[in-house]
Amino acid sequence: MLFWATSLAAAVASAETINVSWRIGMKKPEQYITAAPGDSLVFKWGYGHNVFIMDSCDESQFTEFSCPSGENESTNLGNQGPVTYNIPDDASGYLCFWCSYGGHCGAGQHMTVKLASDAGDGGEQEENDEEDDGIEIEWRIGMKKEEQYISAKPGDSLVFNYGGGHNVYQLNSCDGGKFVCPKDLQDSKFLGNKGPTPFKIPDDAKGPLCFWCTKGAGGHCKKGQHLTVKLPPAPIEIDWKIGMGAMAQSITAHPGQKLVFKWGQGHNVLLMKECDGAGDQLWSDFNCPTTEDDSTNLGEASPVEYTIPKEGAPAYLCFWCSIGGHCGAGQHSTVKVAGVGVEKPPAKEDGDKKAGKKAGKAGRKADKGGRKADKAARKAARKAGRRGRRNKDKAGRAARKAGRAGRKRRG
Repeated sequence: MLFWATSLAAAVASAETINVSWRIGMKKPEQYITAAPGDSLVFKWGYGHNVFIMDSCDESQFTEFSCPSGENESTNLGNQGPVTYNIPDDASGYLCFWCSYGGHCGAGQHMTVKLASDAGDGGEQEENDEEDDGIEIEWRIGMKKEEQYISAKPGDSLVFNYGGGHNVYQLNSCDGGKFVCPKDLQDSKFLGNKGPTPFKIPDDAKGPLCFWCTKGAGGHCKKGQHLTVKLPPAPIEIDWKIGMGAMAQSITAHPGQKLVFKWGQGHNVLLMKECDGAGDQLWSDFNCPTTEDDSTNLGEASPVEYTIPKEGAPAYLCFWCSIGGHCGAGQHSTVKVAGVGVEKPPAKEDGDKKAGKKAGKAGRKADKGGRKADKAARKAARKAGRRGRRNKDKAGRAARKAGRAGRKRRG
């Protein structure tokens, strides 16, 4: 009896109430949602709508909803909001809801529910009795940046820890940049909706991996519940042979990246202790060593693997085959290690130099202004002088005219 009561309490605690704003023009994240058996859907509206559940609903309705032509194959759940629908404990697959009032469904008033108990994609996660000592993720709203962007490697396990009201979806593709929450579930894969949810990174995984919570019509994701996992760069496979092409002779790789040399028979791989990748060992004009003394033999049986050091890697690494004449016949490779040996931009000038430059510029500007003022003053003086001479000449002419008039009256 006690066990039954405990189980019932746990089931009730895990059930979720999902509120649905039932209206024309519902957005895609509202039209396509996930839920679990035992959850309750509460359709809320004012007036002028109803809620029908279709007798049958499949995965195609989760991709693109097709509104029924009539009510014959649907059940009316109610004509007055709110309407509550409790998902049966044994339900599986998909549930489809729609409003039968004229044109409402076609105007976006429909919803498809993907049940987490479905055995296919989106199925409830399998019980994991074994303890997983993987990377622990505190899966919640408001995750900090250092929690949202982490590093891991293929083979590692992630463990998403959370209580109720969340789920974990993985994006099918991810570029590893600033996380943009998806608008729908079309490009995502369901991992679980009951914490803890384990996820083992495949051994052949490449590129970053992205995870998000779809709850709250995507609102949880927008509030910080997402994760980007950065993986080490994928290994570079080198076809190690005589007559290698430019793509194999000139390679750019990253610290921590693995190089894998593959061949049939009759070769080896040596790593030069010093490599002048921009000079004597420039890939297009490679100067092959004459002896093995200054090189390290990495192996004589294929494949040979070499991992570039994460710390202290040189700017260039040079590999060659020492079997007679093979290097001279093109069996060599110069690897540029990305981010190493890049010159830093010149340091910014200190404050005194900046101030001096600024003061000098201001002085030159003042001198220029002064010269301009002197020029204007000289110009004004010349103009005043010309005006004075003109006035003097005018006065002299007037005096001479007056003298002639006086003499004329006396005569």
